[in-house]
Amino acid sequence: MSRPAPRHLKQQPSLVARAVPVVTSRRGTALATGAALSVPTTVGGIALAGAADAFVPQAASAPAAAQTYVKTAAASKVTVLKYGAKGSLVKTLQSRLKISQDGSFGPATLTKVKGYQKSKGLSVDGVVGPNTWKALGGFPGTTTGAKPGNASAPNECSVNVLRYGAKGSLVTTMQKRIKATADGSFGPATLSAVKKYQKAKGLSADGIVGPRTWSALGGFPCGSGGGGGAGGDTGTPPSSSGAQYKLPFPAGASHKITQGPMGSFSHKDKYSKYAVDFGMSTGSSVVASRSGSVYKASWDAYGGGNSVMVKDSSGYCMQYNHLSKISVGQGQNVTQGQRVGSAGSTGNSTGPHLHWGLVTCSGYVSVEVPNSVERGTSYPSGVMATSQNG
Repeated sequence: MSRPAPRHLKQQPSLVARAVPVVTSRRGTALATGAALSVPTTVGGIALAGAADAFVPQAASAPAAAQTYVKTAAASKVTVLKYGAKGSLVKTLQSRLKISQDGSFGPATLTKVKGYQKSKGLSVDGVVGPNTWKALGGFPGTTTGAKPGNASAPNECSVNVLRYGAKGSLVTTMQKRIKATADGSFGPATLSAVKKYQKAKGLSADGIVGPRTWSALGGFPCGSGGGGGAGGDTGTPPSSSGAQYKLPFPAGASHKITQGPMGSFSHKDKYSKYAVDFGMSTGSSVVASRSGSVYKASWDAYGGGNSVMVKDSSGYCMQYNHLSKISVGQGQNVTQGQRVGSAGSTGNSTGPHLHWGLVTCSGYVSVEVPNSVERGTSYPSGVMATSQNG
């Protein structure tokens, strides 16, 4: 579906003149080629060394391998994990660090690793090598004397974390233990049953079946191979209709609302009628209003400029337009408060600002006024808004 570019502020030079995107006639299939996005050299206040430490567009050359093998005593092998690594071993690391287990060694994991290394008197390099693995209880698979099947013994068995959306035999096993319908699909009914079970056991009722929940359920079924459980790590559970967002900039930061929902200047059509504009200087940090998965991180040919869209538990996408820089990649999981880009004035804009709105992911239709912790659904033009995000 195509539509004319909204009269957001002013028209920038034509797409042909910019020599950036190649656009098809169908809405949502605009692709950018030859557009070099500048990427900040720090994420979350941490200096990142090397190109592999930041998101690189797919057109860029592939970074060096994130995992290598080094020999330790007794000819055993340890996989060294570095920033950018992905997979089940990263999940094991994250489990031991007691952080979200998404299987991706990103900024949050890097921060935690460095903090852990500092607390243990290790070299604070963010690289999980033999010494760090040893401090964490040993590299998975080494002998520890623990019995297989014990959820508190991660060296013997990597625990698969199940989330909303997971499917497979491991989900079936979990459903049987909580006495739910064992259909192998982690859907709404299973989510409700998991939360009820967690509450009854005095656990955090977050609907995520991690090490503590598996332990309460009798231990993780080691040797099961996971049964597709890992697929659930990218799922996000549905939330209640009253769940709130947070403003799209770091806690303590204040920015003026320059145009609210139904704004007469440009928030009048079905694509932007519920959106909010914040006056933000170029380079100002733009963060995720809610946890989710990056649906889009590229040039928007219909006036949005550099744009990021994050699909959250509502099933819709939070849209962040006119960015000067994009800091995430499509398919990446982000947490609330995580930086997704920097404010700018790309696309149809006469000055640096952020266009923020909740839209349908495929059609970009404006859905509703974002209900934030700080402002509710009230965004009058001219008012300063202060964030509590982070």
